[in-house]
Amino acid sequence: MVVKIQFIESLSNLGSNLSQYSSTVREATSGVKKSFQVKVEGSQAEAIQSYVGVISELGTTIFTGFPTHINQFSNALNNYHAELNALKFPSNIVSDAATVVDYAANLKGKQVTSIRDIAVDIAAAINDAATIVEDIETSKITSDYLPTFETKMKADGEKIKTIHEKAIDAKNTFMDSLNQVIADLKSDQNALNQVMTMTNPKTGLSPKQLIKFVKDGHLTGDNMAQMLRNMTKPDDVRAFKALVENDYDAFFKLNPDNLSDGSYALALQKIVQMLGQENLKQFEGLLESLLNCGNDKNRGQHLNRLSLNSDYMAMQSIDLYLQNETNLTDAEKARLENLVNDFQNLSTLWLALQAMDLSSTRGTKNPHIEDFKKKFDITDLKRGKDGSISFDLTEKMTTSKGHKVSDTTHTTSVSTAQNGQEMTDKGLTQKMQQLQQEQRDKMKNFLLNQAGSVGGIFIPGFKDGLQIITDLPSLADSIKNGVSHTTGKGNSDTQAIGTVGNNAIDALTFWDDMKRIQEQIDNISNEKLNNLVDTGGKIIENDGKITVNGGMPTIDSTRKYNEIANNGFKNYVAQAPKNEEEKEKINQMFQEPLSPEQNFILNGNGNIDDMDFTKIMNILDKIKNKTNSSVFDWIKNIK
Repeated sequence: MVVKIQFIESLSNLGSNLSQYSSTVREATSGVKKSFQVKVEGSQAEAIQSYVGVISELGTTIFTGFPTHINQFSNALNNYHAELNALKFPSNIVSDAATVVDYAANLKGKQVTSIRDIAVDIAAAINDAATIVEDIETSKITSDYLPTFETKMKADGEKIKTIHEKAIDAKNTFMDSLNQVIADLKSDQNALNQVMTMTNPKTGLSPKQLIKFVKDGHLTGDNMAQMLRNMTKPDDVRAFKALVENDYDAFFKLNPDNLSDGSYALALQKIVQMLGQENLKQFEGLLESLLNCGNDKNRGQHLNRLSLNSDYMAMQSIDLYLQNETNLTDAEKARLENLVNDFQNLSTLWLALQAMDLSSTRGTKNPHIEDFKKKFDITDLKRGKDGSISFDLTEKMTTSKGHKVSDTTHTTSVSTAQNGQEMTDKGLTQKMQQLQQEQRDKMKNFLLNQAGSVGGIFIPGFKDGLQIITDLPSLADSIKNGVSHTTGKGNSDTQAIGTVGNNAIDALTFWDDMKRIQEQIDNISNEKLNNLVDTGGKIIENDGKITVNGGMPTIDSTRKYNEIANNGFKNYVAQAPKNEEEKEKINQMFQEPLSPEQNFILNGNGNIDDMDFTKIMNILDKIKNKTNSSVFDWIKNIK
């Protein structure tokens, strides 16, 4: 039990200050009224009406919700302070030290009956508890003072325990209130960011520009709310304008720190549409704009954000496929499978371009070089039947020394594909692996915090590429009906997003754990373990020499993970066609009682994070020793 008395009064002071601030906010905003009027005709009126609705909602959140939630925070603090005062905390528990002795726990720990037998310990206990202990006859300690002392100590101990418990209850109540206020204030902050972004005189969304976007068909009644919700960073409006006008030079010259994930989702929407429509020339131009953005740091951040969001979209598409698999039509399944493939190819491409040395200063070590320019060209961009992307990347360097100008070029062939071979270039391989691990860590953080983002999650549409929505439950109906887009409805955003995020985090943890297991099990080849749970993946090939395994989950490998995690290894392999003799061999592999590790592998019970990997290794060794029969043959053939 830790108490710092000097801070208790400050709770009340902070609460008073917040109340005053809340009142000031109310007074300052009570007279503020915003309106937006414009004359439009036909279907464009629906888009404008949607805009006005969003602005009105934001205004309500900022001018009403914000001070209300500040007050709620103040009230929670005041209530907490009142509870502590009601318990007479400062007078009942006073200590200069950071900790307060819990006498009840000490009495229980020292065993009162044992204390009676040793007079020295009794005297020491009394001396600890009292300020002054008079010299008294030892005989009276046991006959008179000890019973009184024991009774008083027990009473004081119970009193302290009661105060302690009530203080904990008060703290928990305060923390519950605080967490709710934090969530509300995050929503308020997002609304404030949106308004500040859209109304910025230099970078915002002016009424004139809004009308142009509406008339050009870029903002409609269907997508207006989603697009506006994602305009939370200073350059999001500029990014939207650049992307809808296909001005990729302008987009990649923006500072990534000033762009939200919604802007990158929109960029990926454009890219997926290009790939789906075989508009490879436009994609070629987009890549050149990215590589020639003029700032090494910005280019690296753009690639990182694009890769992260590509990975997220791939995982989201896998999750949607498996959650709705029984209700999807063949066309819808094919659409999602293509999206997973496209996103994973793109993620690998972005990571590979990060791993390659594309810095603008490479080649400038010569001190006599007076001027240096570098330009990247993309040529011969192709898309394979498997969705792989390949192109030639030409690096043109122009240098001058005195009046002499020289040009040099270097061309690299780059491609993404499935089923990569052995990695041969250690430098690029290690860099890719490092970037993949960094991205995996970022992905977990991204998923954990996604519920608090304005735009919610990004999902695939079935005609228009990607849509940005805030409500996942409505997705199931849109998939079943094969509609082209979905809008957010209801108040279940956080719960829905949290469910998807948890599923994705579980999958990420599983791949990490499988990697750790693979590293420990030398006697079971990765090939056999991959046959058990195929980790899938993409590769990057550089000049036909370098191949790097991306190791990203596929629809099939994620399904296998779900089957093993939910049903256990025994049920998983039991689904494969086999004869009774083979079935009996797998059933006899382990005998009862099962260890936690055996129980996990056989029956899917428990959490792999809590397992002893050495024991898991031994279990898998047992499985390996059974491979003289056809056990692994039918594991291998499970698809």
